[in-house]
Amino acid sequence: MTRYPGLAALHVARGLGVVCLNYLAPAAYDARSLLPAAALGHDMKLHDETDRPSDWADLALSAFHAPDAALDRLYEMACRDQWTIAGLDWSALDLSIFPLSFRQAAADLFAQLQYGELAAMMAASRMMDRLPAGAARLMCATQVNDEARHVRFFANLVGRLGCEGRVRPSVRQLMAEVDEADTPEATMLGMQVLIEGVAHSFFQEGARLFAELPALGPPFDAVKTVITDWLPRLLGRDESRHIAFGLHFLRARLPELGASERAGLERKVERWGEMVYEMAADPEVIDAAGVDGLRLGARCVVDLNLRLAQAGMETRIREVREVPGLREVPGLRAVPEGRDVPEGRDVPEVPELRALR
Repeated sequence: MTRYPGLAALHVARGLGVVCLNYLAPAAYDARSLLPAAALGHDMKLHDETDRPSDWADLALSAFHAPDAALDRLYEMACRDQWTIAGLDWSALDLSIFPLSFRQAAADLFAQLQYGELAAMMAASRMMDRLPAGAARLMCATQVNDEARHVRFFANLVGRLGCEGRVRPSVRQLMAEVDEADTPEATMLGMQVLIEGVAHSFFQEGARLFAELPALGPPFDAVKTVITDWLPRLLGRDESRHIAFGLHFLRARLPELGASERAGLERKVERWGEMVYEMAADPEVIDAAGVDGLRLGARCVVDLNLRLAQAGMETRIREVREVPGLREVPGLRAVPEGRDVPEGRDVPEVPELRALR
C-alpha cells in the first residue's frame, strides 16, 4: 500500500446532510482534479459552476417526479448494499509470484477499468451538483461513493501487481468525449448506460470465463476469488444500480426531446458505440491477461445493445461476429435490429431494473 500515498477527499454538502467521501489514490494522480497525471493523460477536465447549463434542474424535474417510488427503492438498495475495501480478505492475494508478463498485462487491464471508474465518479459528482434536491441527487451521491470505492479497489490490485498500468488511447478518448457531453441526456447515456454497461458486462462475463479455467492451487485460487466473486458480486452489483438509474432518467426524458435533439443523441451513440466496437473487436489488453477477450467483448456489445433498446434509443452498436460459444452464454439474448426488448424482460444480470417496473 505504500505505493499509494496520495489521499484525496471529496466533501459534498447536500440537502440531507454532508457526504464525506475518501479514497486512496496512487501518487501518480493529481489530487486537485482527481485525474490521472502525465502517464495517463489529462483528457478529462474538472467542471465548475460557470459551465453548468441553467436548465439542468428544470430538465431533471421533468424526469424525476416527487415522490418517485422507483428512485426511492434504488436508493434503499444502494444504502443496503454498501461494502468496504477493508472488509475484504486481501491476505491470500500474493500477486508477486506471477510472471512479470502476466502482472503487466493484468495491470494494464485493471488500469482501463480504474480509469473508467474515475470518469464515472466525476460524472456522478457533476450530475449531483446539477440536480435538484431529492432522490435523484441522493442516488448520485451514493454513486460518487461507489465509484470512489471502485477506484480504490483497482488501485489496490494494481499496487499488488507491482507494475504501472497503461491506459489505451481509445479508452481515454471515449472517457474524454463523454465527460464533455453538454446535456444531461448525453451524460446519462454515455456514462450510466455505455461506460457503466461496459464495466458491468466485463465483471459478469469475465467471471464466467475465468471460472472455466482449471484450478491451479492456492495462489491462483485467490485471484479467482477476486475475478469470480468480488467483481461480479460487489462491483457488478453497484454498476447494476447505476445502469438502472440512467435508464430511469432516459425513459422519462427521451420522449420529451425534439427531433433535432434526439438525432444529436443518436449521433453520439453512433460515435461512442463505434469506439466501443473497436475496443471489443481488438481486445489485446484482455487477451494478454489470459482471458478470451473477443468473446468478452462480443458479450459486452450485445448487452449494451439491449440496454440501448431499453433506454428507447434506436442506434445499435455493431456486433462482434464469429465468436464460438457466444450464443450459448446463459441468459444471453439478441435484439433484432429496430426492435425493443420485449416488455417484462430485463437485461441479463441487472436485477435492479425490477425496481423500476
